[in-house]
Amino acid sequence: MVIIFEIPLAAVPKARPRVTRAGITYTAKKTKRWETDVSIIARSAYGGAPLDGPLHLALDFVLPRPQRLRRKKDDPGLIPAAKKPDIDNLIKSVMDGISRAGLWVDDARVVSLSAAKYYAEKDGLPRVSVSISGDDPCDE
Repeated sequence: MVIIFEIPLAAVPKARPRVTRAGITYTAKKTKRWETDVSIIARSAYGGAPLDGPLHLALDFVLPRPQRLRRKKDDPGLIPAAKKPDIDNLIKSVMDGISRAGLWVDDARVVSLSAAKYYAEKDGLPRVSVSISGDDPCDE
């Protein structure tokens, strides 16, 4: 079983929890909005029972191409993005959105993870490609 979907939005990294003067912690609005968008798209891609068992998650983050990489001499295709945001924060925000959608019982079910981040093609748009596999990745 494989679930594949694309999030046609620029990824938002998981921000650190914010704390009020009263000591109450909360999630930043931008992060919360992103996780809600991810959950809506994930729910529309899979409407079955929550996945339970070992899962493999593959994520490809395509970030907006910076202006400095839009010159004629620059590669028109995807370019590896070795700058911020940190890939672990991008992964966490997507996993939290998928958890909110109820696709899996718990994100602890993810036993194998692969992720990459790139800058978009010259004419490309930012997006996140998501693939969730329910087969045991150790059998491959």
